[in-house]
Amino acid sequence: MIFGRLGREITRRYKLIVPLWVIALVLATPLLLRASSVVSLQQGSTSNLGLEAQIAQNLVNTKFGSSSPSGSPLVVVISSGNATTTTKVHDYVIALSEAIAGDRSLPDYVSGSSAYSSVSTLLTGVSEPEARLSDGAALLNQLFYGVPSLFLSVWSTQFGANQSMIPQAQAATLRTISSEILNQTQLLASQDYLTIFTRTLSDSFHTQETLPLALRVQVAILTAGANFTQSVLPASQRPFALLVIRSFSLSNFTDSVAIERFVINQITKVTLFTPELATAAYPLTRNSSANFRDQISESVVNDPSRFNIPPVYRSTISGFVSPDGRVMLATFVFKNVTTSELNEVRKLVQSTALPYGLAGSVQVTGQDALNSDITASILNDTDIILPITIVLLLVATGLFFRSVITPFVSLGTISIALGLAEVVVFLVATYVSQVDVSTPVILLTVLIGVGTDYSIFIIARYREERVRGGSPAQSVENAVTWAGESIATSGATVIISFIFLGFQPITFLKGLGLVVGLGVLIALIASLTLIPSVILLLPKRIFFPMTGERFDRYATRVKERLEKKVGYFSRSGKFAIKHAKVIVILSIVVTIPAVYIWANLAPSYDFLGASPKNLESVSAFNTLTNTFGGGSIFPTHVVVKFASPLWNGTAYRTGGMSLLDKISNDTLRNHAVLSVTGPTRPGGARVDFRTLSDDPRSLQLISSMNKMLSQDGQYALLTVTLKGSPYTQDSITVVKQLREQYRSLIAGNPQDLKGIYLGGAAGTIVDTSDVVNTQFYQVIAYVTAAVAVVLLLVLGSLFLPLFAIVSVVMSIAWTLAATEVVFAGLYNFPILYITPLTLFVLLLGLGMDYNIFILTRIREESTKGKPLNEAIVTAIENTGGIITAAAIILAGSLGALSLSSSLLLKEFGFAFFFSILVDAMVMRTYVVPAVMSLMGRWNWYAPGRIQRVKMK
Repeated sequence: MIFGRLGREITRRYKLIVPLWVIALVLATPLLLRASSVVSLQQGSTSNLGLEAQIAQNLVNTKFGSSSPSGSPLVVVISSGNATTTTKVHDYVIALSEAIAGDRSLPDYVSGSSAYSSVSTLLTGVSEPEARLSDGAALLNQLFYGVPSLFLSVWSTQFGANQSMIPQAQAATLRTISSEILNQTQLLASQDYLTIFTRTLSDSFHTQETLPLALRVQVAILTAGANFTQSVLPASQRPFALLVIRSFSLSNFTDSVAIERFVINQITKVTLFTPELATAAYPLTRNSSANFRDQISESVVNDPSRFNIPPVYRSTISGFVSPDGRVMLATFVFKNVTTSELNEVRKLVQSTALPYGLAGSVQVTGQDALNSDITASILNDTDIILPITIVLLLVATGLFFRSVITPFVSLGTISIALGLAEVVVFLVATYVSQVDVSTPVILLTVLIGVGTDYSIFIIARYREERVRGGSPAQSVENAVTWAGESIATSGATVIISFIFLGFQPITFLKGLGLVVGLGVLIALIASLTLIPSVILLLPKRIFFPMTGERFDRYATRVKERLEKKVGYFSRSGKFAIKHAKVIVILSIVVTIPAVYIWANLAPSYDFLGASPKNLESVSAFNTLTNTFGGGSIFPTHVVVKFASPLWNGTAYRTGGMSLLDKISNDTLRNHAVLSVTGPTRPGGARVDFRTLSDDPRSLQLISSMNKMLSQDGQYALLTVTLKGSPYTQDSITVVKQLREQYRSLIAGNPQDLKGIYLGGAAGTIVDTSDVVNTQFYQVIAYVTAAVAVVLLLVLGSLFLPLFAIVSVVMSIAWTLAATEVVFAGLYNFPILYITPLTLFVLLLGLGMDYNIFILTRIREESTKGKPLNEAIVTAIENTGGIITAAAIILAGSLGALSLSSSLLLKEFGFAFFFSILVDAMVMRTYVVPAVMSLMGRWNWYAPGRIQRVKMK
């Protein structure tokens, strides 16, 4: 027997085994110290399977790289009971922006944006063309009206406005011009224009003799200006020059108000800017200083309705100020946000807020801030969970063995296994799969639990053999032979169960499965080799102070109790056999409603909702969700692929754009959608592409629209902002509805629509839910089949493996029903989608410990010739206390997760605690003995040589 040989090898080489484990831990220390640096928040993400959300994200990155946001943004959320559009908030945002931009400890900082900076950019976009128009108009006015004005002055004062003296007045004016204009180009233009003007004026006296002088001069200016424009100016400048000539006169060509009116009128004709906005921006043509621009920006942000901002540009304010005006955002983009940079930004956010009385009203959020806060929260939970599990281990093990040495033997073994398991975390996260930050915490509690279980089984069997009078070496060998088989079998079921998770596409489950599965393997090997070796090093002290005569008295009491069969577990075994049918019926009656609740669960995918609400980033995110919509941080992207380009360089394809317009409008009609932007809705406002032409306003709109088309014009990008968090059930339902709508559109337009891909956070969650729903039963089937095969080979029975699995499923059904009731009632939080699968895998593995331990002991007693019912009672007598103690420790260590501030770990902790206690103290103590008693000899039936107990 393999475990018999292992036991004999350990008794010979135990002095070598202990230092080998210590050396392994020392060598692994550099890697285990780096384990915490390679984990990250992976809740809800999936591996690359070509899922729709992944396809959408790849298309966004490759087709719209320049228009999609890059970098890692941190969002500063400013909240107020009243309006945030105040001077105090404005001054704070400006001061914070300057502080972050000037902080040398933020090397990854790229840029910042706020309502003020966005409006400032918009105003610059208005004032710069206004300045060009104003300068151009002034320059042309100086030519077309300034030169004639100077001529008329010279002509009237020096020559009495005598018609015959026009040539002399022209010569005098040329001398004045030559002395005043230094720019050679302007001088030549002025000379040429003066010549044309005076000739035209002189000719008018012959062709239009009766015209009044003022009108004669105006006509001469218009005629000369038109001739000069046509003969001298480039073709591109002629329309504007003629416009200036017709718009001004000698009486107002220097009037600043007239020039401003002219510029605003023209800017509103050739751009999308409104007169109100153009008027607000015009003063910047005279004073473009940052402070002055900032003052105007503040006035626009404070009262945007006064300035009639065009729909295309309204997001410059609505993207930063909530509709009720009580929340304002400022966004700061980094190449990559490190923990130190996040901390520095938060320090600046709060310290800068103090002088403005906003210290309690500002928070920082964003994807990186959420990841950091949730990660830190989970790691901080370890500081609470670890001491509790260690104390529980020491106290429970100490009380069970009545020893102060035994608990530290278990703890030392588990500590070595944990240290080496941290190396597994590092290796898996670095080379195989990303590992979620909560996985090391779960690993910690699982290894403490199973490590304690395995050590208790080995040490308890050793104690039992010593009670029977065996020598230390023989007792160790027997313990490894019999208990070793049990824990190896149960360990194999745990490892198999978790390793199967390692092949799942859900990143959280993949990392959890590989890390915990390999960690349990290390703990199993340590329990099978290190604990027996330590026992042999301390054969007389392992149960100190229960040694010598104390141990002998203990052994005598145990033997008497077993002979008289008066202990609790003797009575429970007899009770289960006597009332077997009632127990089985009751268990079925309890299971039916539990299965109903399980079958009708509506699992949650809201990992963010499971995070502590008091975390700064979570609190700020909830504020954003309530005021801006959950998509403000996690937008939903829709990429539409067409058979041919929508834009050919000069015009839009009507059929394709009409389809895109329908997609956008249908999406916006959904009750959970807050806004949609895309080629037909730039800035969120619908644009009728059919009315666009080659006029300047249309060209400006086309430029905005084409930013959301791929370079080849075949792909269009829609950005959908949901009202709620993308992780809520409502958002998931909406995404499913939208995808169904899109599939129907594709089916109805197969010649034009080649694909519609919905991605972003909400799309990823839906894909994850689909994967879980598709593969949940596959995983259960694979794990169940693998565990059944192991049990079949170990137990030599067809019935017992099937019943063991059914009993675990019953425990899971009871647990899920209890978890749903407790968390829905106490926390208003449903069961997370990964809980059923993780619970099934964990309980099928860990809960099988007790099943295997009791079943192998019943088989052992049966092989010694005892009748079935006697073998059952004997097995329960000898294993009941051990199973109960192990279950309490395992349930306590895993249940310590419920002390976490995270509802995810809290839910795991409660479910594990409840399921393990129910499985060990109800299912194994009463239901298993009852069913086996009823099955009789069929418990051991198996074909051929597989059968290990002969039926009588």
